Amino acid sequence: MTSYDYIDNNDDLIRCCLALQDSSVLSVDTEFVRERTFYPQPGLIQVSDGNNISLIDPNACDNLQPFFDLLESANIKIVMHSSSEDIELFYSIGCAVIHNLFDTQIAASWLGMGHSLSLQKVIEHYEQVVIEKQHSRTNWLNRPLSDPQLEYAAIDVLYLNSIYKQQHNALLELGYSDFVAEDCDLRCEQKSVEVSDQLAYLKVKKAFIATGESLDRLQQLAIWREQTARKDDKPRQHVIKDQQLLCIALEGSKTIEHLTKQCELPPFIIRHYGEQIIEAMNNLVTDTKPVLSLKSLPSANKTLNDCRALLLDINLEKNIPREVLPSKRWLEQFLLHHAAQWYPEPDGWKGWRKALLEKPLSKIINENKFNIK
Repeated sequence: MTSYDYIDNNDDLIRCCLALQDSSVLSVDTEFVRERTFYPQPGLIQVSDGNNISLIDPNACDNLQPFFDLLESANIKIVMHSSSEDIELFYSIGCAVIHNLFDTQIAASWLGMGHSLSLQKVIEHYEQVVIEKQHSRTNWLNRPLSDPQLEYAAIDVLYLNSIYKQQHNALLELGYSDFVAEDCDLRCEQKSVEVSDQLAYLKVKKAFIATGESLDRLQQLAIWREQTARKDDKPRQHVIKDQQLLCIALEGSKTIEHLTKQCELPPFIIRHYGEQIIEAMNNLVTDTKPVLSLKSLPSANKTLNDCRALLLDINLEKNIPREVLPSKRWLEQFLLHHAAQWYPEPDGWKGWRKALLEKPLSKIINENKFNIK
């Protein structure tokens, strides 16, 4: 049975954070629900200094700033596993940028253990303990939480301090420590910046089908959906699905009747959003950038293949794990950004990646005369 303190009031939270403020390392995890909302709904925050575990009820405490102060401190190493969604949650409920993150999943990639390794696998590797995930689908907003649920949540931070020390020592020995720190800082920065609504249409499935005025319509509709999902706190696909959005853009539907007949929108969408969709369609902005397709650009396939071969060479010659080198999708986005500067550049194009890859990738692009018509 794992020992922990359950904190569900401001006074206990303040006492907990005061006790932790001199810690050099804190392991942190969260439990949340997001199936029906745009923003994650916090259910529980777990924190451990390696000796004591505290489970914080974020909805029972009026002021979480004492805990945010710990996360924001430059003097405390914050250890998380697969931190992306946890960071997004913290930022959405009032935390400023986390400055001193160590992500054990990122570290595992640098140590050649595989890409996106689960916490269970990491614990099993370092601690020889098998963790059951029987409560992974718990509704963490329900109260009271049962003892088995709280036990399950506590285990998520029980081993992280020990794993951090083992990974940190291994990274120092291999000379990867600074690279991991850079990637962890990048993770925190990425989640602090919102992607422009103007580019939301690029993530609509099969957006490349739309051209000309239908693409202008798709951009306006995607902007409307993004803003509506945020305002109503609903997942984008719960406002309107990608295929429905694309159908409206292609059909040029400008009446409720047309939306109903041609695009077969369900009555509840017509009832809640029909007039808003029509208004968005009537407020077109005709400066939409095209949806680029790499296949349509000269020398794209050869350039992409040469870039992938380069990464294999770097993996073998410089002993940089393949797991942390750019993926095929990353390379595709990099080439699209090269072809059109308005297209967003891929995440992580800075620091060690840029220093390592900028010259050889530029050489491949120039040799293949990529995107030169």
